[in-house]
Amino acid sequence: MGSNTDISILFWTQQPFVGLGLANVLRDRPQYRLVECCDNLPAALDCVKTARPAVVLVYLTSRISLSEVRALRSAGDRSQIVLWGEALTGEFAFQAMQLGVRGILAGTISIEGLLAALENV
Repeated sequence: MGSNTDISILFWTQQPFVGLGLANVLRDRPQYRLVECCDNLPAALDCVKTARPAVVLVYLTSRISLSEVRALRSAGDRSQIVLWGEALTGEFAFQAMQLGVRGILAGTISIEGLLAALENV
């Protein structure tokens, strides 16, 4: 865990089972470190400011607002934001990328695909 290749991840989701699933997947992969799993924006913003994770992974069940993306970007300019979920296309995706989102992943992405995307970010 102390190597330079560690990827620290803050996970924001309103789906606790998804958070437990991600934690379970990362448990056997020491190159990834789950810093926190937050279930609301204020907690996520606090964690971004204090823990300064490399990646902020946001799992969406419904569309996140652009103001929330902007708040995450402002809270941690060094953290890379990745949105993961359904219906993240079109104008919203374009505007999110303009705000600094580094990746948009389909909700159906494989485990290995998700981990590869996090490494690439």
